[in-house]
Amino acid sequence: MDFLSLDLGLVSYSICHDLQKKLRIQRQRGLIPDLLLFVEHPPVLTLGKRFVASDIIDSSHGFPVMATERGGRVTYHGPGQIVGYLICDLRARGLSIPQWVHQTEILLQETLIHWEMKTRIKTSYPGLWTVDGRRKIASLGFHVERNVSMHGFSLNCSCNLDHYRFIHPCGLQDCEMTSMEKELGKNVSMLEVKTKILEVMDPIFRTKINTLQVSSLIPTHKV
Repeated sequence: MDFLSLDLGLVSYSICHDLQKKLRIQRQRGLIPDLLLFVEHPPVLTLGKRFVASDIIDSSHGFPVMATERGGRVTYHGPGQIVGYLICDLRARGLSIPQWVHQTEILLQETLIHWEMKTRIKTSYPGLWTVDGRRKIASLGFHVERNVSMHGFSLNCSCNLDHYRFIHPCGLQDCEMTSMEKELGKNVSMLEVKTKILEVMDPIFRTKINTLQVSSLIPTHKV
């Protein structure tokens, strides 16, 4: 079963959220294949279904705040962060939601091995952590309806980590966020990281990846 990968470039969260919902309907109807959408977002805070007001600790951030249907609590997206949205028919792939989450974690973990970065998966806290379990480098959150997922993962490459000071990431008060750039002590090519994700995805998801470049497909002016 094939995946189609599309790199949308820098896109506002609201536009991309609307696009995901439309694409999921198309996937539910069997009109399109499973999709991986790569994007970057201008700075934005997104709220999951379990969000509580105390997750935002400083309201002076000035970023848009977007409520969503995904699981989890609050997170930050911004430039220098790879966001991957997965529009996927889980039933067709024979996957439960926990299996899908874990498979996505393994995808990111295997990707980072290319940079000799060892990471840790915590069963109760979806995402990817440094091997000592103290710093989080990737976050996950999905919503599944009629067997098809939307939302996905975010991997910090070279984003502004100072922007996380406004929130308790994922609702965790002692959660320190990190990035590939910070852990490696050098610049990281986001194109190289996305290319490696696709290479690793092929054997892990047991699928063929077809790539389409559509960076000018949608407008970017909307918040």
